[in-house]
Amino acid sequence: DNIRVKEIRIKINNEDWEIASGTESWSKPLYLTYSENIIYVQALDSNDNASPVVSRNINYISRNIGYY
Repeated sequence: DNIRVKEIRIKINNEDWEIASGTESWSKPLYLTYSENIIYVQALDSNDNASPVVSRNINYISRNIGYY
């Protein structure tokens, strides 16, 4: 349907869902853990219909580990 997007929900790994800023263009600061992270995103329209959840795996590696 053509109902407008009310909010974008995002979560990382097993954390709780949080609301991103914006709907057409959106953002959300995330705190990745070292190694593999899974980011989940879902949209809700103004009737609270949820889109399918989309996920992406991100492997976070810091080049500064072990250097002080």
